[in-house]
Amino acid sequence: MYTVIGLDPGLASLGWGVVQWSGVLNAPPKYVSHGCFSTDNSESIPARMDSLIREVNGLFKSHDSMGMQVAVEAWVPYAGAGGGGAGANTMRVCGAIRALALVWQTSCTEYTAQAAKGIVLNGNRNASKSEVQSGVQKLLGLSKVPRPNHAADGLLLAIAHTMRQESSALVTSHSIVRKKTV
Repeated sequence: MYTVIGLDPGLASLGWGVVQWSGVLNAPPKYVSHGCFSTDNSESIPARMDSLIREVNGLFKSHDSMGMQVAVEAWVPYAGAGGGGAGANTMRVCGAIRALALVWQTSCTEYTAQAAKGIVLNGNRNASKSEVQSGVQKLLGLSKVPRPNHAADGLLLAIAHTMRQESSALVTSHSIVRKKTV
């Protein structure tokens, strides 16, 4: 059984979602929990980073298992994005998450938002926030859409990671069969 923690990084709000996956092909992931860590923008950036690092470390600690894996949204600069501001802060949070995953000796895989949406939502790489929320709700069999939307994004990333692992297992399985028949 694998525990996958999906993280939607941001300095103001960091969304997270946790699923478990058996590793069995075509078995859907099982919902565990989701939420969002927020920081006070009146505090300094180092203080806010410290708060997020402590929160994510606690999340890792509460879900620590031999099979824990981390999936994080990659920050991709876009046309017109400057070198500072929210983009730079998001990059700082991503770096802190990767470093924390190293401390925990767990894998940390990055997915762009569009890639995660494409993997989970049948190729719909441009899904809206509400489409992500309803898609995640349906896939996990939740009674309500996950809120806030940053938490839904965390769940989306965790689900995408399990689906990517499943497709990798299919490729590996196919390769093994092929080698045996050659």
